[in-house]
Amino acid sequence: MKPLIEFCEQNLSRQGNLLLEDEELKEKADFLITSCLSMCELCAKKLFVIVEGEVIVADTMSELLSKVKGAISEWDDF
Repeated sequence: MKPLIEFCEQNLSRQGNLLLEDEELKEKADFLITSCLSMCELCAKKLFVIVEGEVIVADTMSELLSKVKGAISEWDDF
């Protein structure tokens, strides 16, 4: 079973394609894009996704991508 990465549409509009088009993530994770994750204050300030229930936050999309890959790696180790 692959880990689930949840995205908010609004947050993804800021270079979210970097995550969605990353070959490693496409192979190792499933994506769920919703119109809202009910984290509007965070969404307005930072880039974020939820990986298997854990909120991952970053200032840039490349930083977020790196953190998500790290979380996926840790998840694979279990």
